[in-house]
Amino acid sequence: MREHPLLAADGTRLLGWQTESAGPPVLLCPGLGTIPEAWPALLLPSSGVRVLSWYHRGTMGSDRPADPTRITLADHVSDALAVLDAAGSSGAWSWAGRSGSWWPRSWPAPTRTGCRGCCSRLACPATCSAASSGCSASPPRCASV
Repeated sequence: MREHPLLAADGTRLLGWQTESAGPPVLLCPGLGTIPEAWPALLLPSSGVRVLSWYHRGTMGSDRPADPTRITLADHVSDALAVLDAAGSSGAWSWAGRSGSWWPRSWPAPTRTGCRGCCSRLACPATCSAASSGCSASPPRCASV
């Protein structure tokens, strides 16, 4: 895993992280204050996916926004898009909580799915439904978490 700086749309400096694994990109929209080690299986080179994520505004090395009102759900969604941009990814599978399940409705082009929680498995190329709490398919290379 490597950490890297990135810039949010409003100019807030964020600290992103990604794994170096081969495989399709998965945008992980973590809970507030969550560290990458919360998903040890995702950090393994054998996970079969390249995880893209960040530390939320004001936490773990990401700056607080200059405007203290810029911590809305829309700002978190915008930060997720900044993570994709910084990784040079035009699209990703999304495994997420609230912000990750909301943003594909607003910006559908860069994602393939907005899967909330997605069972107890990583939401890599699976058929997920944003309206359900689980995956309808589990690809063979998904890592259990």
